[in-house]
Amino acid sequence: MNGSARAALQEAHQGAITRQVIEWAGQRVASVKKGIRATGTRVGMVVSPHEFQNSAAVWMAEAGVQMKQIADYPGHEDSNIMERVYARFSPAYQREAAFGTGGRCVC
Repeated sequence: MNGSARAALQEAHQGAITRQVIEWAGQRVASVKKGIRATGTRVGMVVSPHEFQNSAAVWMAEAGVQMKQIADYPGHEDSNIMERVYARFSPAYQREAAFGTGGRCVC
């Protein structure tokens, strides 16, 4: 868990009605994964917590965040997998191939 996630959970806990960090209608949520899946089913989609991580990584890559930082966000020690999966969403991806190191199109 990274610092941002921990801070968000601590803030949520401060405003909690129950002793649980994640609650619904004043009751403890037994399984976040099941809740996310059930919500997806209600709207006709297949959703998992992993989808949130994927979406966040794509949005960060599109915003030009470095792959090492994207990998650090969910706590990955190695950014190689993130680079293989998410680099294509970066605005800088393939820029050198298209424009060369001088900034002019090599087309």
